[in-house]
Amino acid sequence: MKRFVQFSALIFCTLTPAAPQENFTRGYPGQSLDYFMREFMYRESGNRVEEEFERRQAAQKVERQFVVKANRFTKAWENFVREYNAKRAFNVKTAREASKAFHELEKSEGWRTRP
Repeated sequence: MKRFVQFSALIFCTLTPAAPQENFTRGYPGQSLDYFMREFMYRESGNRVEEEFERRQAAQKVERQFVVKANRFTKAWENFVREYNAKRAFNVKTAREASKAFHELEKSEGWRTRP
């Protein structure tokens, strides 16, 4: 019985009409090679736009990080100067904070200029 089922399944699969496959080199009906060239050019330009968008986003992120670090240094320097002018004494703690903020700013990616 098991062999009969297997045999009948094999016969059924071989007797069903197979759908003809399209030849890829001929293309799709009603579409010329120009269509495919335009489609390719459109998709390539879309990739360039996406790459440019990602590049600009990365540059804006670097710029925001630089501005945050610059503001941190400015506030630390302001605190140092205000305290020095008020007390006429050099506060090591605020000087270290300002120095640390400046070194962080200096190490940031936005600090380096491009040629």
